[in-house]
Amino acid sequence: MYDAVLRIIRLGISIGEVWLCYQLMYLIVLEKEYLRKRDKVIIWGNILILGCLLAINRNAVFFSIIMFLFCVIVTVTCVWIVNRKNVLLIFSVIFLYYTLISLMDFVFAFVSMEYLKQNFLNMIFVHADTWWPLIIYLFSRLLIGGGIFYLYKRIDDIHKVVKEFRNTMLGIGAILIILLRKYQIMMDQMIQNTQKMRGGASSLSLLFIAIVIMFCGILLFQYKNLKKEREVLLLRDKMMEEKYQEMLKSHQVIHDMKNHLIVLRNYEKEKEWGNLHCYLDGISQEIMNTSDQMWTGNVMIDLILNQKSAEAREKGIKMNILTVPISEFSCTDREIISLFGNLLDNAIEACGRMDVDDTWINFKMEKQNQMLFIEIANSIGEIPRCKNGEFITSKKEAGSHGYGLKSIERIVRRYDGTISCQVDKNQFCVEISFFDNENSN
Repeated sequence: MYDAVLRIIRLGISIGEVWLCYQLMYLIVLEKEYLRKRDKVIIWGNILILGCLLAINRNAVFFSIIMFLFCVIVTVTCVWIVNRKNVLLIFSVIFLYYTLISLMDFVFAFVSMEYLKQNFLNMIFVHADTWWPLIIYLFSRLLIGGGIFYLYKRIDDIHKVVKEFRNTMLGIGAILIILLRKYQIMMDQMIQNTQKMRGGASSLSLLFIAIVIMFCGILLFQYKNLKKEREVLLLRDKMMEEKYQEMLKSHQVIHDMKNHLIVLRNYEKEKEWGNLHCYLDGISQEIMNTSDQMWTGNVMIDLILNQKSAEAREKGIKMNILTVPISEFSCTDREIISLFGNLLDNAIEACGRMDVDDTWINFKMEKQNQMLFIEIANSIGEIPRCKNGEFITSKKEAGSHGYGLKSIERIVRRYDGTISCQVDKNQFCVEISFFDNENSN
């Protein structure tokens, strides 16, 4: 009866290990709601059959590298049959998953070796019908399961993150499996008395090396992520700058009447009155549409304010602008475009998501002593959610969200400015302050 209970628990832990792997797959590559009946049969067949084989193997030996590789290959094959794509991503995640679980098994095994000493062989390592290996297996899988739950709660779009860094994960997994194999050989030597039993020191060294490898992997991940984010921000700023530079050029062309006068004189000379009238109507409308207001005296800021106020007007959003003359501004044209363009784009998008007609944006720039203050407030339909100190988008395409605000923050920090956001039930307000270089000179 005692042996039967141990076998049932071992079987449950082994099946749970494979099931937990599929929970990770659901986060990354598999779409659970779109699985067909055939796919579910393959998945549960993999979970149950592989779980049974694992339990049988662990009844004979604590860890087998052959069984480890068999689990990886079978699970990768089954997931690939269901998914039919991203085979490298699937292999990287599954390989790392089983490697981490095995490493944790060895850490706890070395800890138990320190306590059991010579009894370790019979109570854990080979044909061990005791509670000790089951406790080790359970603790390891609970820790890894907690990590998966943490990823589920903390990372909104884990699929894109993992897909982007699958090669890094594969490299970390390869290093960890080499480490695992090294400590497996070390444990064999300790059991065979060819090496002194040092379970405590071995567990600490294994844990330390594994943590260092994982930490280096996280640093590499952060570096690549920041590098990619910077590239996206630069590309976004460049595209916005090109857009407004083209608009500026078109304004300059329109205000340059030389070519228009040449055409008009030619039509008058040839007495082509119909063409003359059509041309006059065309350039008159063009000039009327581009008769923009001067708000600050800074060409680029005024261009953005006029363009965004026209965009807001087309969407039925009331935009109020209150500014002071600013002949010079610390930021470059690209930074001005990124700063003001993103601020106003965010405000327009927020108003556009409201179902009511009464939407508004208030833009204010003012000077006080040697400080320049910018304030943009807009109406909101609901208070935005906040996570880890950052606002969460309500857009469907959440992956592209946040770059505008990051561009704004980057520019503000570059000029030692400050930025703050205030929210209440009716409005969202962004306040920015800069040291005014114009007044300080």
